[in-house]
Amino acid sequence: MTTKTKIELAAAVLRKMGIVDANSSPSSVDTAYVVSEYADLLAELVDDGYAYWPENAIPQAVFQHVVRLLVNETGPAFGVQSTLEDREARKQLLKKPIIKHCRRRHSGLPVRATYF
Repeated sequence: MTTKTKIELAAAVLRKMGIVDANSSPSSVDTAYVVSEYADLLAELVDDGYAYWPENAIPQAVFQHVVRLLVNETGPAFGVQSTLEDREARKQLLKKPIIKHCRRRHSGLPVRATYF
């Protein structure tokens, strides 16, 4: 399974908002802020039973959904105007693909065990 780091996540969030262009690196302050918000979001998702991955190994299958959630959460800090009610409504919509991914039923197919 391909994963992304929280630094890659922060860069993707800042690029999605237009704070950083595709050829630049985000500042360490902006990166730290997004990573901090991600830690809070991940704790909430884990608490609700919607996340199974470690903090620094975000699965590719949910990466873009987490990016969108963080754009929604961190937007006001970077000048994106929105009300709390609008952000909460968007958050519920943006969480749906992650919930769907985490609630996928087992296929019942055999899985090869690898022992170390």
